[in-house]
Amino acid sequence: MRLLLTNLLLALVYLVAGKLGLLMSLPPGYATAIWPAAGIAFAACLLFNGRKVWSGILLGSWCVNSSIGPQWDLGILPLIIAAGSVLQAIVGARLLRKFDPHFEMDQPIRILQFSGSGLLACTIASSIANTALFFKGYLSADLLAQNFSTWWLGDALGVLIFTPLCIALYDKRPAWRERRWMVVTPLLLTFSSFICVYLFIRNSEIRQIQSQFATESITISQDFEQLDAVNTQTLSNLATLAQLVKPLSLPQFSTFVKQSNKAATSFRTFGWAPLLRHAPYDHQYKQLQQTLNLNNIKIHRLANWQPNPLGVLPLTMISPPSPSVLGLDLLSEPRRAQTANAVIASHKVAISPKILLSDDLKGPGGLLMMAPVLSATGEVESIVTGVIDIRGWLKLMQQHKQVQWAILDLTEGKTEVIYSNFTKPFPSFQSSSQLDAMGVYYQQPLNFANRQWQLLLHKPTNALGGSTISASLVLLFCILTATAVLGNLALILSADRRRVAAEVEIKTLVLQQEMAIRKQQEIQLIEAKQQAESANLAKSQFLATMSHEIRTPLNGVMGMAQLLMQEQVDETERLDYAQTILRSGENLLSLLNEILDFSKVEAGKMELESLIFQPAELVQEVANLFRETAHQRGLQLDLLFDVPLHLSCWGDPYRLRQIISNLLSNALKFTSAGTITLKLEQLENSFLKFTVADTGDGIDELQISKLFKTFSQGDGSITRRYGGTGLGLAICRSLIQLMGGEIGVISQLGKGSQFWFQIPVDEATDSEKRLPTQYQALATQAEQTKLQRILVVEDNPINQVVVLAMLARLGYQTELAQHGQEALDALKSTTSFDLVLMDCQMPIMDGYEASLQIRSWEQQFKRKHIPIIALTADAYQEDKERCQAVGMDDFLSKPISIHDLAETLQRCLSPRLASSILGNSLLTRPTRLKVSK
Repeated sequence: MRLLLTNLLLALVYLVAGKLGLLMSLPPGYATAIWPAAGIAFAACLLFNGRKVWSGILLGSWCVNSSIGPQWDLGILPLIIAAGSVLQAIVGARLLRKFDPHFEMDQPIRILQFSGSGLLACTIASSIANTALFFKGYLSADLLAQNFSTWWLGDALGVLIFTPLCIALYDKRPAWRERRWMVVTPLLLTFSSFICVYLFIRNSEIRQIQSQFATESITISQDFEQLDAVNTQTLSNLATLAQLVKPLSLPQFSTFVKQSNKAATSFRTFGWAPLLRHAPYDHQYKQLQQTLNLNNIKIHRLANWQPNPLGVLPLTMISPPSPSVLGLDLLSEPRRAQTANAVIASHKVAISPKILLSDDLKGPGGLLMMAPVLSATGEVESIVTGVIDIRGWLKLMQQHKQVQWAILDLTEGKTEVIYSNFTKPFPSFQSSSQLDAMGVYYQQPLNFANRQWQLLLHKPTNALGGSTISASLVLLFCILTATAVLGNLALILSADRRRVAAEVEIKTLVLQQEMAIRKQQEIQLIEAKQQAESANLAKSQFLATMSHEIRTPLNGVMGMAQLLMQEQVDETERLDYAQTILRSGENLLSLLNEILDFSKVEAGKMELESLIFQPAELVQEVANLFRETAHQRGLQLDLLFDVPLHLSCWGDPYRLRQIISNLLSNALKFTSAGTITLKLEQLENSFLKFTVADTGDGIDELQISKLFKTFSQGDGSITRRYGGTGLGLAICRSLIQLMGGEIGVISQLGKGSQFWFQIPVDEATDSEKRLPTQYQALATQAEQTKLQRILVVEDNPINQVVVLAMLARLGYQTELAQHGQEALDALKSTTSFDLVLMDCQMPIMDGYEASLQIRSWEQQFKRKHIPIIALTADAYQEDKERCQAVGMDDFLSKPISIHDLAETLQRCLSPRLASSILGNSLLTRPTRLKVSK
């Protein structure tokens, strides 16, 4: 509530100060010689923090700028200018606080920083406001620089005078209370002197602008008067011709019109209408036409006409011709009849009110001028007419394009707009001229024939600009310099008395701060030391665990290999030993993959795929992998589904399978008896929830917080009893967070645990479900073709034996190269190779360089494309991208699986398919397709 009242009071003070500043606006334009509100806003942001009072500044500035004109402007322009004022105050205050955090201004350097901050910040509001005024059309390009300078000087003067003035009056701190009157007195005196001198210069400029526009306005009014005199004289001459030449023939009438059109008149057409005073009008009119040798013209009238006691006044001759109005009774239409009655009654020229032109209904309209034709007895026997086209006035005003103008008809006490191009309402004033922020105005009465008109002229502010610097700008600059020097001098002198005490206080504060910083640094060093020791201990434990985990499968590999080398080993024992070696190798590979995944997570390089999969089918597949293990341990593995079995979603099924497998593996590891339940359910907001519950040992509450940390298990005894690296759950948490989900655990010691995680998924549409399936099978042996020759490029003897043996078992012919150069030479010497298996890291020439040269050789000599498959121990994504970049067709990471080797050969040699002695069922494996959503 207090903050609200503060902002409302600030808005009111800003409004009053703004109105005071507007009284001193420099003509022409919106910029004021001094803007006290800028200094008040600057001080408010220093005293109250700009983030708390910005709304008060915005409200006050908006009220000031919305009420500048005769009406409130509720458009976007006042809001833009107000936003510029707020930004200027906040930026200036923050800039000053960087140099002088307590804004005490008690040292020369700080006072200069205040002046610099104020002068620099004042360019913000000036730039924003003048740019907005320019694009809204209120300022011309040649006036923009001058108005910017004036606006900036006014704001800067307001800041330099009123910011220290407000702080000195409001701030209760000793730094300002003791200096209050020494600062306030010179600033008020400087401001008062400026007001007096400025008002004198301002009034002189106002009179000069009004005088210049009055001269231009008199010229315009004289042009209108001259045009009216020519029109009146021309129509009077036509009336004299009709009076002297009786009867007046149509050729004589047309000849006069042609000669009159050469004069500078604004007539569109001329006409002649006889006055028929007695009925029957039609018979009398027909006889007149025979006398004048005219065609059969019929009298017609406008709708809803009323009979006129004077008779009828049919338009009989018109030039240039206008058939639509020929024969029109001018007494049947009120405006024309009013003018004709005035002519008949006064025997003088008269002008009608504004009329619409029948042949130019979308135009600005016109006026009908009438002159009497008298008989020998002195009565009006006919009337000549001239239609004044307002477009002629527009041509007259073309030389005054920057002037907005209007002509009002004030006859009979009514106001009717004859023409106006004003974009804003014309202000009301008594004198002939007025100047305000919108521009300069002029009004002049015009008495033409029987009409009383008023000419209104307005030149907007953007048309009053000039490229020269006015005396007011020079004066402002001088006063600004004097004010800055005087104000700064007052601040410096007032700060001298307490400078020594302030310096002592500052030095004491600095010492205290340094001591606090040193103390904080000591605390941080102690904490860093403790963290480093904890990290070293965790890493030592992890290394010890990893040593154990690696040695265990390595012992299986080496022990079984030694037993295989013994004599008298039968076939059953040989297969038994081989399976043990394979399982140990798979365990070792799983351990390395786990460490690789962790390193990807730590490096932020883990990427997810977006594939279509069925969650229920995925859960069923994972459960089937562990069902035999559960059965061997006497455990029951249950599945619960709370989702549609055929629900298809977008996600990464490989990583989901990895997470669920980890949770199931842990459940089997820590459950000695009972049931393990895997549950899948669909939540609101497109979330899937997976839950793995067991009836195992449970977890102590103190150990739950460690579960998802790296290198961590519940306690050290778990590692000794069950093994493991302590990375599995940490990797699961990172993968789930990468998917946008969360993981948690509910456990009771001795009653079991419940691990759950939920992830957001997008359900696949029917059209997306028809995308190619994620699984494809290898061909049957029936599709086997002839044997293929494969060049194996490998420098390691053991890897040579493994790869050559696998290829032999798959039925391929092979040839061996020790490095890339040897492979390149072999390819150049013969073209009988169907595929190349290329190791990447080799002496003499590595696989990357060899692949580049092979592709270059193929292109240069137009040789067929030979598939190249990379064989490397590097398994990162960037390694695959590098292989693709040098022209390799596929990628196999070591250790090589015979199944993966067979699949890759099939893809690269298709339709020449790889064969296998292991059988088609063993080679049929899922292939993950990258499907972009």
